[in-house]
Amino acid sequence: LPTVIQECRDPFVSTDISKGEAWFSTIVDELSEASIGVVFVTAENKSEPWLHFECGAMVKKLDRQKVCPVMVDIKKTDYEGPLTNLQLTEMFDKEDFFGLVKSINLACDHPLDEVVLREAFDIRWDRLAETAQDAVAQSKKSAPAKTQRSQADKIDEILEIVRDIRSANPTLSEMVEQIE
Repeated sequence: LPTVIQECRDPFVSTDISKGEAWFSTIVDELSEASIGVVFVTAENKSEPWLHFECGAMVKKLDRQKVCPVMVDIKKTDYEGPLTNLQLTEMFDKEDFFGLVKSINLACDHPLDEVVLREAFDIRWDRLAETAQDAVAQSKKSAPAKTQRSQADKIDEILEIVRDIRSANPTLSEMVEQIE
């Protein structure tokens, strides 16, 4: 993206959060500086609670800005999740993806002229699509077989998320202490 829109630098990727770091407060801090959020939805993650939680945080925090879900290896028509109320983009549809790039460009402080943007995008599209397809194929090869989680595992995950939210939000911690 920075080779097409030079103003785009150092995107924040939630998987880059270091072990031991409070992920919720890190995401909130990063969102406070963002003007647009791009979420990559795959067949494997489309039903994951963390994906919807992060998207919800983006929608709430990026109030006047945008959250842009990108369908990586699924069609828009095959996705029935909560992100359908946002404008979905299909990763491998060149014109649809250019629409996303235009939206990102318009969110910049100094957007490029659309003719310049189009030319830069067209030059780089084939390489982007090929690289993305290779990444999807590699991810599918290395993905572990998905096992059915128990109800106890799901409850433990919810408890962990609530504790992280509570520790990242002092006001919420005070309210919980008052209730207890």
